[in-house]
Amino acid sequence: MLIEQPPKIFRILYPSALWRMDPNVKAVYLTFDDGPIPRVTPWVLDLLDKYNIKATFFMVGDNIRKYHEEFDGQGKGTQVRKSYIQPHQGV
Repeated sequence: MLIEQPPKIFRILYPSALWRMDPNVKAVYLTFDDGPIPRVTPWVLDLLDKYNIKATFFMVGDNIRKYHEEFDGQGKGTQVRKSYIQPHQGV
C-alpha cells in the first residue's frame, strides 16, 4: 500500500533518500511533538526504554527553556533523536 506519493522533483533532488519501505517489513515510526512536557515526556521515555523502542522528538525552544530538566534527561538508555524548533508562527 502506498499512502503518500512524494513529488517526483523531490525524488530527483534527493536520490539517496528513502522514499518507500519494503512492503514486507512491518514498521511504525513514532514522533512526539512540542515537548518536553514535564508529566508526559519522562513517562514516554520510560516506556520507550522498557521496550527498546526508538522515536523522534521535536522540541519547542520555549519548552526546552522552561523544562530543561526533562530535556537534559532525554535519551538515557533509549535511542532518541532530538530536533529543536522555535514556537509555531501564526498558531
